[in-house]
Amino acid sequence: MRTSSFKLSCAALAVFAVLQVCSTARVFAQSYYVSTTGSDTNGNGSISSPWASIGHASTQAGPGATVHVAAGVYNGSFTTSTSGAASAYITYEADKAGFSGPVNCAQVAADHGDLSSCPRLVGGSSTTWTNLGNYVAINGFDVTGGGINGIYTQGNATIITENHVHDLLPGTCNSTGGSGINLNGTNAQVTDNYVHNNGPYPSACGYVQGIYFLQAGGFAYNNLSFNNSGFGIQLWHEPSSIALLNNTLFNNASGGIALGTDDSGFTVDYITVRNNIIANNGGMGVSEQGASSSSTGIHNVYSNNLLYGNGGSAFSLQNGLGASLTVDSSPGFVNDTGDKTGDYHLQAGSPAIGAAMGSAAPSTDFDSNARPQNGSYDIGSYEYVPTITLKVSPTVLGFSSLAVGSTSPAETLTLMNQSSAAISLSGISISGTNSADFSQTNNCGTSLGAGASCAINMVFKPQATGTLTAALLITPASGSSLQVSLSGTGEQATTSVNISPASIVFPGTLMGTKSGIESATVTNTGTAALTFNGSFGISGAFAFGGTGTCGSTLAPGASCTVSVVFSPTANGAASGTVTLSDNAGTQTIALSGTGAMAASTLPAILKFPSTKVGATSAVKYSTVTNNGTSTLTFSAGFAISGPFIFGGLGTCASTLAPGASCTVSVDFKPTAKGTANGTVTLVDSAGTQTIALSGAGR
Repeated sequence: MRTSSFKLSCAALAVFAVLQVCSTARVFAQSYYVSTTGSDTNGNGSISSPWASIGHASTQAGPGATVHVAAGVYNGSFTTSTSGAASAYITYEADKAGFSGPVNCAQVAADHGDLSSCPRLVGGSSTTWTNLGNYVAINGFDVTGGGINGIYTQGNATIITENHVHDLLPGTCNSTGGSGINLNGTNAQVTDNYVHNNGPYPSACGYVQGIYFLQAGGFAYNNLSFNNSGFGIQLWHEPSSIALLNNTLFNNASGGIALGTDDSGFTVDYITVRNNIIANNGGMGVSEQGASSSSTGIHNVYSNNLLYGNGGSAFSLQNGLGASLTVDSSPGFVNDTGDKTGDYHLQAGSPAIGAAMGSAAPSTDFDSNARPQNGSYDIGSYEYVPTITLKVSPTVLGFSSLAVGSTSPAETLTLMNQSSAAISLSGISISGTNSADFSQTNNCGTSLGAGASCAINMVFKPQATGTLTAALLITPASGSSLQVSLSGTGEQATTSVNISPASIVFPGTLMGTKSGIESATVTNTGTAALTFNGSFGISGAFAFGGTGTCGSTLAPGASCTVSVVFSPTANGAASGTVTLSDNAGTQTIALSGTGAMAASTLPAILKFPSTKVGATSAVKYSTVTNNGTSTLTFSAGFAISGPFIFGGLGTCASTLAPGASCTVSVDFKPTAKGTANGTVTLVDSAGTQTIALSGAGR
């Protein structure tokens, strides 16, 4: 069943003392199909082999069955006799061509749409559709013909919804009567129908009604009934306990609503008439009639109706009854032509807006819009839906490819209220096949002020490889949701690392001192997070500089630095290695540098020529240089060994400034023939330096 058939709760109906006929549980045991191309003789009622007529389908359907009727023209009157059950209705469903989905022909007609999309039932000289079965639903048809009724039901608890019923008895007015929808069964439910031009309109004929209740129980709501020769809705003979709610009844020649009886001994009572627009009808707006004052009861209720421009008085009630909370103003239709070419939605400022009794209103209107809109309920078949200027930008958001399990940076959407009033927000959510791969946070709250905007931050975290899609839904409290298409691609995670430079060469550094900091950059060139296994390793005369930025993990595309210093402990070349162990493997950074002494002698060896025993050679010199950054202090006199003596021409004093040099002078004075060796020893604040001496006596 269509949900629209059950938009008024049984609890709400109980408020109006209406017989509760709402059996909302539905079991559809079987689907059958009817088409203008089908055959009652050779078809089997399947979608591929449909029957040709609804009447034949009725003889085959049982409780719980749905009979789908495809678009097309079906000529001739027919009868459906089979009954469903309270929990298993037989449903006759109007479908589009090719059974491509249900169609609401009442709405197609009201919106001036293409009625060829509907199954059109054209009756002969008798009623177009006569239903004798109980628990039957008739949904969505286009019904017309030359007979006295469009849809006639004698069954209990018939549901008649979303039908376009029109142009019956165009030239006839007699006591046989007729109607667009005739309800001669108990507990009928008549909702969301578009009923017009039945009888010889514009001539008045009190025998031909738009909607006609003859028995007890049931309700009618969200119907539009107009241009009928009789009344928009009439209750006559033995009706009681019926609710007429949120109907729009206008330009009917005899009046808006009439109720009463000429059946002896019966009283029409417990009728509720609320939230209806009754305008511009030829007779009275609402009238109680009958053979006597006892024809109508004392429990009928009339409230929250809009009555305007009717040919007679607004109300003609018996037994001292009155009406309450009546609106006496033009309804303010969008385009009030008075016929089927008009638009009977409410325009802004209509007095019907907010004037209805909410507890009596259906949950949706003729267009299936929710009631209420903006917190108030409206009179009539249509709820006023304000224009909401809510905009989101962008409307399509694609994320870059990302490794499975990784999280993208946030992308920001802007939601803007471009109207002059605050807009209430029901929620911001993510839906679709891969909704779990996207998430959002926002600062929009539950209401966005006029001209205000807010931010929605979207994040992509793929859980699987491939293209992943979803939609962000922004739902205002009234009006349609906004949608942003979301997409991203999940990739298999990879790990790779680049280090630059791959080796660090330090400048010459004095032993016992520390070089400046040199750094290498580590970049995660993979698509998965890089995880380091413990601390980094380092070897040789090198140490970490303390300014590195690498933590325990490194995101894809991110970089960090490793800082190193050189602290030589020996003179000459030095080498070492930084070692990084992570989930991409092991990486190394080669380290090298040269250690230098603080003080040096050059040359470090003095070689004398062959010299006669007892003679003194020519003087030779060695230069002492302070390579450090502080003053070099000699702690004692220089020492010399072997047959060598200081030459007396040296320039070294007790101290030597940074970068300065002095000379040590030496003579060779052999005391014996043969090779002779010796040493000059210098003790200073940088340590001990030596100059090797050699010569030969002859």
